[in-house]
Amino acid sequence: MVKDIDEYLDFIKTRKSTRNFIYQKIEQDKIKEVLDCGRWAPSGLNNQPWEICVVIQPTVKKMLAETTKYGGIIESAYANIVVFLNLEKGYNRVKDIQAMGAFMQNLLLG
Repeated sequence: MVKDIDEYLDFIKTRKSTRNFIYQKIEQDKIKEVLDCGRWAPSGLNNQPWEICVVIQPTVKKMLAETTKYGGIIESAYANIVVFLNLEKGYNRVKDIQAMGAFMQNLLLG
């Protein structure tokens, strides 16, 4: 339960996206903590239709970077979290995509 709704709303309203990174190692427990925030996202029937891949390997980041015009952002980050929709876990495509959005929002807030 949120004790201070104003503080909570301020947290949401002041969230910023970062596209410039200081390349430094992120401890594995911190990555797991952020992923755990995502896991608490709602999903229909609690099917949790997402699959996650944390990419740290420079050669794999380079391959990912080559798929988008935003490749510099991908390569400059220490780690990339790639989120996939597992169609076998799904039960309703629209609701599963909405669940993916909730998962990613939780990652960003984490």
